Amino acid sequence: MPREAPGPRFENMAAVGLTRLCNALSENGLGPCALHFVRDLSRREVNFVITSGDKPVLLIETKTDAEKIPPFAQNLARKLGDIPLILLTHKSGILKKISSTASIISAGHFFSCVP
Repeated sequence: MPREAPGPRFENMAAVGLTRLCNALSENGLGPCALHFVRDLSRREVNFVITSGDKPVLLIETKTDAEKIPPFAQNLARKLGDIPLILLTHKSGILKKISSTASIISAGHFFSCVP
């Protein structure tokens, strides 16, 4: 049986953890949270967007080893009202603030804070 590429495996792991986060936020009375993805007509995408009600509140891009936030994700965050943007990376020990609304965080750091 062929082994799946690490990128899709990491993205699926992040999807499970973010779904768990959305469920915990909803169950704790912080409103109905949901997990989605965003793709434009040019087929550029951001892996995840968390919404509260119908309002986007957080963009999350996943990369196995990148340490730079894609320009499309940064532009989309601005268009959605300067919502926070996180690049989740599989590399350990990364915790960088890029701007007032953008950060690069190791998945281990991020998910250790999820209830």
